[in-house]
Amino acid sequence: NETPEEERQELFDQLTERVETINRMISEFIYYTRITRLNRTPEDINTVLRNSLHGFKSLIDSTNVEIVTSFYPQLSVINLDLYLMNQVFHNIIKNALEAMNNNGKLTIIVQKLQIKHGPKPSLEFVEISFEDTGSGIPKEDIKKVLNPFYSKKNDGMGLGLSIVKHVVRAHGGAVRLKSQPDLFTNVTIYLPIR
Repeated sequence: NETPEEERQELFDQLTERVETINRMISEFIYYTRITRLNRTPEDINTVLRNSLHGFKSLIDSTNVEIVTSFYPQLSVINLDLYLMNQVFHNIIKNALEAMNNNGKLTIIVQKLQIKHGPKPSLEFVEISFEDTGSGIPKEDIKKVLNPFYSKKNDGMGLGLSIVKHVVRAHGGAVRLKSQPDLFTNVTIYLPIR
């Protein structure tokens, strides 16, 4: 009762902000742990990527970020969970834009890979590469950023890239991460074509 009104309001604002942060952390953690069953539908990966990029259009238009895309035109339809794969692309693009701080280039390349094993059989994969010209990731952090709850952002939960890894693995794929501080970061996803 003896605390001045202005100080009480400041404490209340801080408390509200912290409760909202905790709520977001809990929501993201629940989301992360519930990714077990996939609701697969046949999708054109090029269209899924275009739609994900379109979701960032207004943000990209207000920056000096150049988007360069190269899609593989004759790519087979892939059975994937559209909602989860949208989340994967959203997380990667969001990280890239934040790392470039409104200035740079994001290159997205889609290719088809064929891996031969044995005399005739081969496995087919789609390779989706995202490369930004942002701040990069220090060498000592490169293996940590795909782990849950590892983040160097002030407001980061450390679940963005771990969700990427989790979802891609649930689809039978893999994630590769390469980076060089102050030059680039490359996140490449490999998804099997079924």
